[in-house]
Amino acid sequence: MNSSTELITKIIENLWNQVLEGNTKLTFLNVSSTDIIEEAVNNLIKKEDLKVKSYSFDLVEDEVNPPFYPYLQLVKDYIGENSQTDLDNFLKESDVYYFQREVFSKYLKGLPSSRYEEILFEELDYEFYEFNCSIYKMLAKISHINPLIVVVNNI
Repeated sequence: MNSSTELITKIIENLWNQVLEGNTKLTFLNVSSTDIIEEAVNNLIKKEDLKVKSYSFDLVEDEVNPPFYPYLQLVKDYIGENSQTDLDNFLKESDVYYFQREVFSKYLKGLPSSRYEEILFEELDYEFYEFNCSIYKMLAKISHINPLIVVVNNI
């Protein structure tokens, strides 16, 4: 195993140990290939006999993807796989920004999204910030129920 592979493996193992302690972790690694990361993740899952969901996505330049792909897709998949999940309660428990809950609810149900409250231009940055935070909070909520490892290439 070369030194960069060892370093990446140690980083992933360290992050995973923190996740096992109940902390949500997010990291960005700039590597030429996700093969190293995927191998480290697969070895970790096998070694620890973990009940974890692992996902890998390759974003292709000039390819059109759904909004906030793959993150909202992961949430949508979770909702679809867990039909007993009350979506509106899930959004509330995830602490999704109140004024954006309806937008998320409709989108995740496959309906056209809309928002009745006016968006003020001077608050657009704040709204975007809250939108991103809400996606993160939903993924954190899901990962507390069932740990997630998500590898995204070419982000």
